[in-house]
Amino acid sequence: ALMSDALLELGRYDASVAALQKMMDLRPGADGYSRAAHLRYLHSDLAGSLEMIEMGLQASLSGGLPHLTAWLYVQAGVVHAALGDAKLAEAALRQAATIMPGYVHGAVPLAMILTTRDELDEAVTVLERALEHQELPSLLGALEDLEIHRGNQEAAEGVRKRLEALAHIETAHLGRVERGVARVDLERDRLLERSVKAAEAEYKARPEVYSADVLALARLRQGRLAEAVRLSEESCRLGTPDPLLLYHRGEILLAADRKKEGLEYLSRARQGDMTLWPTLRQRLRKRLGAAVSSWDSPSWKSRPGDRPTTSSSKR
Repeated sequence: ALMSDALLELGRYDASVAALQKMMDLRPGADGYSRAAHLRYLHSDLAGSLEMIEMGLQASLSGGLPHLTAWLYVQAGVVHAALGDAKLAEAALRQAATIMPGYVHGAVPLAMILTTRDELDEAVTVLERALEHQELPSLLGALEDLEIHRGNQEAAEGVRKRLEALAHIETAHLGRVERGVARVDLERDRLLERSVKAAEAEYKARPEVYSADVLALARLRQGRLAEAVRLSEESCRLGTPDPLLLYHRGEILLAADRKKEGLEYLSRARQGDMTLWPTLRQRLRKRLGAAVSSWDSPSWKSRPGDRPTTSSSKR
């Protein structure tokens, strides 16, 4: 398990799959199914991911593992969102919150889905309840964006100060901020020098698709478009249906005057954009404009012949 996790962080996905398969052959269980679900999601095998989630839930529920059960429901919510099914996504995320009230890992996607129905007060409550358990950059970034979306600049500034306090703690411990803080600041186009340093360090330490995405965004903000294009291509190399990766790739390609390709990526992001920050979602839809209604958005169907890992025959 640890070997698979480490290889995943290093961007060595085939080796991570092999290590996980060995684990599953030796001792199948909920923790293995959860990892398999994530790897399948990364490779755009969404049907396979849901299969692993279902098996993981059977094991975790029977084994009395509430934390893992909640995480599996969050994974299900993310996959259903990528498939464009807001109803199933919300149901899974609410189930996670029922099992673990204030569960930090499902708060952002649930809150963002609520914003699509303009249930903004409940979305704020979801994020604030999670922040009572742990102050995470992802939670603070989403809350700041939500307050900006609501036109509450004073509240947004208060959240920004909370994020900056977290950044100071990280800098004191690590000598720099981590990727989560850098990503929030890059989305807001601020503190560029600090964010670039963090993005470069993260990519050097763990060159996986999400680190490549943050560094691509940093290069875009610097105006280094050739590097941004290359890094965004790397971030999307597995076909991961994460709307944020697809959105950033689309924006970068548009900035590089590759309009057709850029709009294709934005169209793909549009299917699962319910989990994006509301300001990013608005920007995405504005970019697409009439293209949304005139193009057939690619459906991120699973590829049964290209599954990154299988369940154990011993289950």
